[in-house]
Amino acid sequence: MSDHTPASSNATDSSHSETAVLTPDAPVEVPDFTPHQVVEFGKEDGAAVTVIGKMLVVFFFYSLVIMLIVNMWTRSASHPTLSPDQADEAAEELDTE
Repeated sequence: MSDHTPASSNATDSSHSETAVLTPDAPVEVPDFTPHQVVEFGKEDGAAVTVIGKMLVVFFFYSLVIMLIVNMWTRSASHPTLSPDQADEAAEELDTE
């Protein structure tokens, strides 16, 4: 067999000599959005959520309708409906065999 080495021996050394430290003196980047823009983003996000929700509802009912149609189609194709006279004739044929 080939010589297998454990995965841990192939891993890189995770100890770093430099550690990131957040100092209070470090400048914090502030996004360049005004409060009005933030409100507009919220409205646009709300509108997008509404549209996506409506699309999901439509796709669900479309799938449900198609599923019911295919179910009825399959049932009618595999089990044809017989009139009472045809059912009696089919039963008699089975009895004679």
